[in-house]
Amino acid sequence: MFDLDDSGSISIDELAEAMEALDQHLTDDELHMLMVEADSDGNGTIDFDEFVKVIAHKMDMLTPEEEEDRRKLATEDDIREYVQSLPRRDLKIELTKRKEPVHGNKRALQKRLFVALNMQAQKSLAFDAMIRVRACGRVIAA
Repeated sequence: MFDLDDSGSISIDELAEAMEALDQHLTDDELHMLMVEADSDGNGTIDFDEFVKVIAHKMDMLTPEEEEDRRKLATEDDIREYVQSLPRRDLKIELTKRKEPVHGNKRALQKRLFVALNMQAQKSLAFDAMIRVRACGRVIAA
């Protein structure tokens, strides 16, 4: 997936692409610091175990309550039902937590929150898939 050259490890350039794909926009300095932090064996690249630790850290692993919410909002229908159940005030609170704009009518707020939650669910599913692939012992490659 992120090991673009099939080397079995991730270079700093591949790490930059991976973080962008996960909607984590880092400066060159932040990326370098992350690489140094993640490369626990000091070989200049990140192996899969090191990579999982980096992603977990950067995506701020969920609290138990957030994890339960993630499980409840596993499908688009679940997300849609949840969003439609919220009063306007709660929609604004949820959007503010996600640093999304809070202007517009209730329908616009619902649509914006639906998109944000759906994107969050997709990222979470992708991360879970990476973990499952690792558990199966398969190599992740492009």
